[in-house]
Amino acid sequence: MLEITHRFGLSLDDVESYGLSLTLGSGEVRLVDLTNAYAAIAAAGQLAEPFAIARVRDGSGQVLYERMPATTRRVLSPEHAYLLSDILSDPDARIPGFGGVTPFDVPFPAAVKTGTSTGFRDTWTLGFTPNIAIGVWVGNADGAPMLDLAGVEGAGPIWRDAMMAAALSRPMSPFVRPAGIVDATICSPTGLLPGPDCAAPLREIFVAGTVPTEHERYYSRDADGRIWIDPPIEAREWARAAGLAVRVDGANASSELVRILAPAGGTSLYFAPELRDQHVVVRAVAARGVDRVFFAIDGIAIGDAPGADPWVVWSLVEGKHVLRASAHLADGSSATATSTFEVKR
Repeated sequence: MLEITHRFGLSLDDVESYGLSLTLGSGEVRLVDLTNAYAAIAAAGQLAEPFAIARVRDGSGQVLYERMPATTRRVLSPEHAYLLSDILSDPDARIPGFGGVTPFDVPFPAAVKTGTSTGFRDTWTLGFTPNIAIGVWVGNADGAPMLDLAGVEGAGPIWRDAMMAAALSRPMSPFVRPAGIVDATICSPTGLLPGPDCAAPLREIFVAGTVPTEHERYYSRDADGRIWIDPPIEAREWARAAGLAVRVDGANASSELVRILAPAGGTSLYFAPELRDQHVVVRAVAARGVDRVFFAIDGIAIGDAPGADPWVVWSLVEGKHVLRASAHLADGSSATATSTFEVKR
């Protein structure tokens, strides 16, 4: 993630002070730099150096200074830039978060993204067409929090007014689809190719070569024509609580009785020098009917927990480790899952 932010001209160096919250936007950046990063997406992946003064003339009209034509460098493929533009300009995709009417409704295709910092200290709206990118920050100059003002309500209307004003003096072109973008039908919510009983086919766009090749087995139809679903083990209880028809004999129900969620296979954990105690939560998820889950690391038992919410706490030990979770059912049967992870200084 840091490599991508640096590639787009965002200076985020003091990463230790941000921690993992950096992935959610906790890093401090300048409005001009963030707007310029979105401008690179608008320009099909070409990043230019931002500047403020293009030309200086004296009273007689003589040019005293003129900036040389900007040089650009590619930071993103045209295909991936188009995918991002398509996501951010989809009005239907905004409905779950913002409702049917938003400040982002303009009479031409425009991509837009909002942001709100903790305590409503900063609200952002960044958006673009192929012709212009506009970034808006709203907040108090002294850093004091605003009164429950989110980006969609604070910066959003200003962004729309600025975009509409810009449209008075320049064309607002549609996003041009690159040749490397292809269409394919997938099955929601799996993202895989539709199986024979897919109840939710969806047309989607992909970069050529990344279309899924596996067919979903999420949906199935019984003799009465009723649709059942076979969600992964960690989603089965949620699906039942939501009133969905969950197969009890599906592939996910029968092939997995227990799965390790953390540390997942391949995880690298690091000691945190600022903390006195170095622990990690070892967590699994178990299928319905599992009585207890027993955890062991490198063959040494570290605890057990009820199958409804199986987790234990383990004190970090430097080195490579193998975690084993064993699920015990009431009928005496059992299943195991393993993951390999490493703890580093």
